[in-house]
Amino acid sequence: MLHTFKTKPQTEHDFQTILQVGIAFEKLEEGFENAMKDYNKKQVNQLNALINHLLGDLHPLDRFMDSFCLHVQEHSYDQA
Repeated sequence: MLHTFKTKPQTEHDFQTILQVGIAFEKLEEGFENAMKDYNKKQVNQLNALINHLLGDLHPLDRFMDSFCLHVQEHSYDQA
């Protein structure tokens, strides 16, 4: 998962996020009452996987680089 943060351009991440939210809203309109809850659950699971990765057995430089990439990604959404 972290590999995609490093290899895909920011615009691709933005597009994927917008697409996933759009799909969740479509499901909600179709009557799937838990669509947004399911999307939120997916986000939480992804975040937990990233946290576990960063807490795992990493070289300090790898941990810094991965943390930095995630930090930049996180703050890029503040500007959207």
